[in-house]
Amino acid sequence: MCLNSGGMYRTLAILSGAAAGLLFARISLMGDGGPPVFAAADNPTAKSPSLVTRTLTFLYLPVENFRLLVYPRRLSFDWSMDAITPVTSVYDPRNALSIALYVALFAAAKRSAVAASRARLHHHHRTHRCCSKTKYDRPVDLPDDPARAMGLAVAMTAIPFVPVSNLFFYVGFVLAERVLYMPSVGYCFLFGYGYSALERRLGSKWPRMGLIVVLTVYGARTVIRNNDWQDDESLYRSGVHINPPKG
Repeated sequence: MCLNSGGMYRTLAILSGAAAGLLFARISLMGDGGPPVFAAADNPTAKSPSLVTRTLTFLYLPVENFRLLVYPRRLSFDWSMDAITPVTSVYDPRNALSIALYVALFAAAKRSAVAASRARLHHHHRTHRCCSKTKYDRPVDLPDDPARAMGLAVAMTAIPFVPVSNLFFYVGFVLAERVLYMPSVGYCFLFGYGYSALERRLGSKWPRMGLIVVLTVYGARTVIRNNDWQDDESLYRSGVHINPPKG
């Protein structure tokens, strides 16, 4: 279905209003309407008196979350307390990882925006004609431009994570694997985009072999982690080496 600019803005207004209403309802359920209060042990960085420590640590946490998606070797049922060592100095080498992540996000967003702008210019006449001919024309196909596909995958990975990132308001944990359910969908799209790009460059043989290896490793890690969740004792034992105070 084709939407003109007026229809698009009306749809965005409705979605924004619905989101604001849901947010207001959620805040109202808290009782006094203020932000929830968490124990200092749940998120010690949020209680740090140093602005530098809070800023650098919370800018670094998305790197750790992305690491959980890409390389889920170290998993824990509880990432509170000092499971993640705070970043206390601008000279901490982990800051380089933070910079690399945000530069990559900016580059992906810019590339996707440029591709979307070009696509609108190229297809404006066709889309306008589709909408003006008949009310019930066939749907416009989703864009197959790789840059726009990458932008969509990155957005689906990053946007659901923003509310729990500690960047805009503090939450009751430093890291939590449960908040990566929605971002993992975007990561799967991003993984598929990367596989498609490799297949275009190298052919299908080597990327397909790599895909089999990666899926095998991820599958084996899933089976091993499922065993950790068999009972409380096995779950606690699995997290002792990562977060000893909680084990």
